[in-house]
Amino acid sequence: MNKSEYLKTFVAFNDDASLLSVSPDWSDGIDLNLEFRHQVIDSLTLETSAAPAMMKALLKAEVEYCEKSWCGTPQLRKLASVFHKLTNNQFTELYDECALRSYDIENCMR
Repeated sequence: MNKSEYLKTFVAFNDDASLLSVSPDWSDGIDLNLEFRHQVIDSLTLETSAAPAMMKALLKAEVEYCEKSWCGTPQLRKLASVFHKLTNNQFTELYDECALRSYDIENCMR
C-alpha cells in the first residue's frame, strides 16, 4: 500500500492509537503530529468515508493547533468543508463549539 492509499484508509480507523496520532503533541514546543495530521486531512475527499471518531479527533486536534498558534490553516478549512457530510450531521454542537474558539478558526470553518 502506498502513502496515498494508506492516508485514504487511515480516516476509517477508530482505535485509540490512531486517534492519538492526530492529536497535537507539543513535546518540543511545536506540534510534532502537525505534518501527519495535515496529510490525513489533505487526503479527505467528498467520496471518502471516515470514522466519525476520527473526524472528531481531527477537528479537535486542528482547532487546538490553530487556537494555540493564533492562526487558521487551509487544512482546517478543508476539514470543515467535509465534516458534516462525513459525519452525517451528527456533531453540529461540537462543530459550532470549535468554530467559536477564535476569530481565525471561525473564518476557516464558516
